[in-house]
Amino acid sequence: MTETGKSRLSSVSMRLAPWIVSVLIFFYIFKKYSPSQLLSSLRYVHFPFFIGYVLAYFLLSWLLDCWSLSKLLNRFGLRVSLSEILPLRMATYLVMILNYGAASGLFALFLKKKRIPVFKSGGLMAFVMMIDFYLTFSLAFTGSFLTDVRLNGVLLNPTVRWLWAAATAVIVTLIILSKLSKREAEHPLIRRLRSFDLLHVFHDAGWKDYATGMLLRSPIHVMVSTSLFFIAMTYGVHLPFFSVISNLPLIILIGVIPITPGGLGTVQLATVELFRDHLTGPIIDQGVPASEILLSMSLLSLLANYTLKAIVGSFFLGRISNSRGA
Repeated sequence: MTETGKSRLSSVSMRLAPWIVSVLIFFYIFKKYSPSQLLSSLRYVHFPFFIGYVLAYFLLSWLLDCWSLSKLLNRFGLRVSLSEILPLRMATYLVMILNYGAASGLFALFLKKKRIPVFKSGGLMAFVMMIDFYLTFSLAFTGSFLTDVRLNGVLLNPTVRWLWAAATAVIVTLIILSKLSKREAEHPLIRRLRSFDLLHVFHDAGWKDYATGMLLRSPIHVMVSTSLFFIAMTYGVHLPFFSVISNLPLIILIGVIPITPGGLGTVQLATVELFRDHLTGPIIDQGVPASEILLSMSLLSLLANYTLKAIVGSFFLGRISNSRGA
C-alpha cells in the first residue's frame, strides 16, 4: 500500500472509530435494557409537560446563547447585532448535534458575510468555548461540596476539585500572558503573535473580559446543568437538586470527550451510573428500576433535542445558503 493509501485509511479509521465505539456502547445498553422495556417506560411520561419544557428550554437557551455571543462580539470590537446572530446561530445547530467545536467554526464562517474576518470571529468562538468549559468545571466543583459524587462506588469529589484547579490555572496563566504581551508589545515574538487574528481575543482579554464572559454565559449553563431535574418531573419521579447540579456537569464533560460523536452512548451510560442511587418516586417504590427510567429520560431528551436542532437547523441553513447564492 502506498503512503497516500495508508494516510487515507488512517484518516477513515479515525473518523469511523468514534461511531464504532458508540455502536458498541448502544449494543451493550440494548442488551442490558431491551428496547421493549424502554418503550414501556414511556407510559410514565407526562408528554404535554415534557414537550412544553423541551420547547421552552430550546428557545430560551437559543436566545441566551445568541444574546451572550452578541455582547462578547461587540465587546471585542466585532460589530454584529442580536437580530443578525439569531438565524446564523440557529443554522449551526444542525452541525452542533455531533460536534460543538465544528458548529462554532461554522458560525465563524457565517459571520464572514457580516464583514467579520473568519479568524477573528474564530478566535472569539475559541474564547467562548474556553469560558464554557471553565463554567462547566466550576459548576461541578461547586457541586462537589454539596453532595458525594460517585461512579461505580468511587468517590470523585477530590478529582473534580483538582480538575477545576487545573482549569483555573489555565485561565490565570492566559490572563498573565495577556498582560505581559501588552507590556512587551514591541518584542518581535509578541508582534508576530499579534499578527494572527485567531489570537487577537486572547491577547486583548484581561481579567474583566473573562469575568464578563463568565457572567454572560452563566445563565445558559445554569439552564443546562439543572435540566435533568425538570425532565425527571415529567416522569413523575424526583432527582435531588444538589445531586443534579453536582453530577450533570460531569456528564456534560464526559460527553465532550471525543470517543463517541456528540457523546452518543457515553452520556447515557454516565447518566445511569451517576444518578441511579438518587432517583426516587412512586414508580421506583413500585419496583420499576431506576436505571431503566434514567436511560429512558436520557434517550428521550436526546431524541427531542436532536430532532429540534435537525429541523430548525436545516431550515435556517437552507435560508442562509439560498441568500448566499442569491
